[in-house]
Amino acid sequence: MDETPVLRGNLSIKDGRYIITGKWAFSSDAFKEGDTSKFFLSAPAPDGAELPPGDGVEKFKGYFMMRKEGEEGGKIKVKEKKVKFSFEKGEGTKYHVNGRGSNQYGDFNLAGMFDSTSGRLALTKSYLEDEEVDADIEEDVEDDEEGIVEDLDADEVAQEIADLRADAAETLGVQIDISTPSESRKRRAGGLRAAAAEDGDGGGKRRKEATTMASSEAKTELLPTWDLATLEEHTRRLTEAQAANSVPDLLDVLGKLGDSSQRVTVDLLRTTGLGRVVKPLKKHSDKSIAEAAARIVSSWRQVVQNEDAAKSTA
Repeated sequence: MDETPVLRGNLSIKDGRYIITGKWAFSSDAFKEGDTSKFFLSAPAPDGAELPPGDGVEKFKGYFMMRKEGEEGGKIKVKEKKVKFSFEKGEGTKYHVNGRGSNQYGDFNLAGMFDSTSGRLALTKSYLEDEEVDADIEEDVEDDEEGIVEDLDADEVAQEIADLRADAAETLGVQIDISTPSESRKRRAGGLRAAAAEDGDGGGKRRKEATTMASSEAKTELLPTWDLATLEEHTRRLTEAQAANSVPDLLDVLGKLGDSSQRVTVDLLRTTGLGRVVKPLKKHSDKSIAEAAARIVSSWRQVVQNEDAAKSTA
């Protein structure tokens, strides 16, 4: 049985954005049987944009839903980013489509067909470690049964676009200071001047807190740094445990990630994508998992802020 993931959807322009919505399945057979989940991708569309998008279009980002194993009706949202498409003119209104992107499971390629008249898009997805897929799916574009691909309604599209714009203010899966270095320096300088202007016990208390924080940061710098291979293994295990909704495995990996005897860096978070994997667990139904994830994200946020501060004062 062919286990190549397939995507069937529609490409359109709405509210100044390219929107791709549709359904996906683990195989063509699964799609025909109705074992599908929703996916969504979006990118800014320039003024006067037409279909298909040209080469200068920004990369798409969005998500796909995936069923939780062993949980009736349960699904998780897997975010995708840096999805870049190219469209090569074929016969009539048909275009050959190639694409590439990434998510928490790795980098992937997309290949398929687009019909500029109907807006129909049919793709296969292959992760880079998998064998390359060379599938002719032009027939799928022409012969999809009417109604098999359901578009999002206007309210859903508006909400997804709002979510994407909110995500633009986040990096590494944790909130960071997005002001310029000069603004950061001014804000910190202003705070120091305010503390220095205070007298009495209030000023002394602030100076003591600042000294304690500086001492804590210095101690953190002396800790050994996590090695990349270990964090990548934790990322893999955490992703698998999340997909299976295995509470014991999630707690085990989160416990290891919460080890305060080792130090994480922004580069490690960026390379492994751990922030994007751990952050959604803050809303997990299991209180122990949610609390553990919240503690870890909070500590990583401090790492980002510390490194940002160090760069802006250098």
